[in-house]
Amino acid sequence: MTTMVKDRPTVLKELHAPIRSGHRLMKWRRTIGITRPVFAVLSSCSERSVATQEAKSRLSLPKERKLNEAHRLLLGLCEIMDPENVSEWLNEPNEWFDSQTPMAVIKLGKIDKVWELVYHTKAAGYL
Repeated sequence: MTTMVKDRPTVLKELHAPIRSGHRLMKWRRTIGITRPVFAVLSSCSERSVATQEAKSRLSLPKERKLNEAHRLLLGLCEIMDPENVSEWLNEPNEWFDSQTPMAVIKLGKIDKVWELVYHTKAAGYL
């Protein structure tokens, strides 16, 4: 189901800007269609914690690291598929993950498996 991005659209450049404010996080998350509960799982934070950070003008330093790690993972996924497909892809069974969904793999603490897929896709020259 993944659609490879041949020409990186201008929106990808905008997506790469660092996230330092809650408003920017919320806007960025919505731009690629990631819900707060999904982002909470990706960042190993509670949904309430993400909501609290999104209400702030400046992210708290301890949370900024976790949130930006999730941001970088989503950017990696946006580099190998169209950004609007990322949310759907996260919830579809995938052969790479033994027919589990990427979200299930992440919930099991195996986010490195998703990074591995990003790396191998980029290394294989699909871009």
